[in-house]
Amino acid sequence: MNKKLLYLAGGMYSGWQDKVKARLGDLVEYFDPRTDADQRCLAALTVDDIRGATSCDLMLAYFEKDNPSGLGMAAEIGMARASGARIYLVDEHSHIHGFLAALCTRVYTDLDAALNVIERDLTSSRYFSWSKDE
Repeated sequence: MNKKLLYLAGGMYSGWQDKVKARLGDLVEYFDPRTDADQRCLAALTVDDIRGATSCDLMLAYFEKDNPSGLGMAAEIGMARASGARIYLVDEHSHIHGFLAALCTRVYTDLDAALNVIERDLTSSRYFSWSKDE
């Protein structure tokens, strides 16, 4: 069975993506905009992000407390949702945005809690019965 593609949406500077990759290891393949998108040109970055968000099977959207707007992440969530991906949102802000939450499969306030569920879902035989194409 092919590995699921996990899109890592959210802030680009704190390195949270490395923590996710260390925790989940080779359970999934990753689309990490820091390394899988062309950062030299906004137009190329956008095309790469659209490709990743619309082809992913699941998305971890991490809205860190230090991220003031989350606008890029919100766009990525919308694209992934429209393509049928499962979306796990971690929102560290004091007020979870209801519209974003409604687009997501699961919502958390803590990255580790989300990773626990993603890891469980990826190793569960029930999870692998789910497909974007169903």
